[in-house]
Amino acid sequence: MKNHIHIIAFDIPYPANYGGVIDVYYRLLSLYQSNIRITLHCFQYREKKTSPELESFCDKVYYYKRKTGILSNLSLLPYIVNSRKDKKLIENLLKDHDPILFEGKHCCFYLNDNRLKNRLKIVRLCNVEYDYYTGLVKAEKSFWKKAFFYIESLRLKRFQKKLKKADVILPISEKDTLYFKRLYPEKRVEHLSAFHPYNDFDIKTGRGEYVLYHGKLSVPENENAVNFLIKEVFSKEKDLPLIIAGSEPTKFLKDLCGKHENITLIENPSDEAMKKLIQDAALHLLYTFQPTGIKLKLISVLFNGRFCVVNDKMLEGIGFESTCVVANTPQEINIACRELINKPFMEKDRLQRIEEMKDKFSNQENLKKLLHFLDS
Repeated sequence: MKNHIHIIAFDIPYPANYGGVIDVYYRLLSLYQSNIRITLHCFQYREKKTSPELESFCDKVYYYKRKTGILSNLSLLPYIVNSRKDKKLIENLLKDHDPILFEGKHCCFYLNDNRLKNRLKIVRLCNVEYDYYTGLVKAEKSFWKKAFFYIESLRLKRFQKKLKKADVILPISEKDTLYFKRLYPEKRVEHLSAFHPYNDFDIKTGRGEYVLYHGKLSVPENENAVNFLIKEVFSKEKDLPLIIAGSEPTKFLKDLCGKHENITLIENPSDEAMKKLIQDAALHLLYTFQPTGIKLKLISVLFNGRFCVVNDKMLEGIGFESTCVVANTPQEINIACRELINKPFMEKDRLQRIEEMKDKFSNQENLKKLLHFLDS
């Protein structure tokens, strides 16, 4: 088995503070703990700086400036791909002959480069990206952002044929795995679930006092979900306490939450504060309009929280209907919240959760699969 791998990440995966980079960071950590040497290539944008944390366990970390802006958008290539190209990246990849893991379609600009034709190339996919962007079109309110997302979805669908150059394709959900197996029957397409911070269950028994919704609140999908839940349920059920917690809430969400005494907004909680909120909640309300990938916040709740109320799109392609309460309409959500907010989470509930979850989202099992692919 190869004991060294190049990993190309779409962002600097530390701090691991949102879904995509959580999966990347804990995959890096698992490989390192299995004595796999890592050369990490990551694209730098937003406010993230170089990371001593990553440099402490990777052999080498290369940082490349992501080329954001209008020029990267003037292309038939998807913006998320064209803005992540750098000649220094291909030069660094060519320094040896070891396997390459491309983290998402975002990082696949050099996937079909002829200079890499004899390399083992693995592509990790967290969504059917063009489908995800089609969902963003529906979620977005701004005309110009809608137009961008629509064009990007078309470019991503066209770019998808480049995945034929991969040796192994690793979708994050079983639903996406079936899709890519049908699309590329000649390729090796294998399900690899999300890596995450939770190696043990840390669920409190007893009662909580509030309903919790959490997520990255700047994402249009999450903003739409919160807007729906407040307007259709919690603005009318003023004795149901709701806490909304997450990073970067928009002004729209701040104003909306401020109008209701039974709703508390907690902005940018630390990891420790978020875990306490999750553990202390009576129940968790997870709602989405986009049935894509796996929601990392669902994994967080199932490892650390009490009752979980979801709509069917949250579970599409991953199961767990027996572990969660499924509620789709405002009336069903209201009934589920009222039934569970005063109900104690018993030891038998905790043990049942552990039994149903123990092999489903296991970092150890995921690592075994990944190491097997590196040995192929």
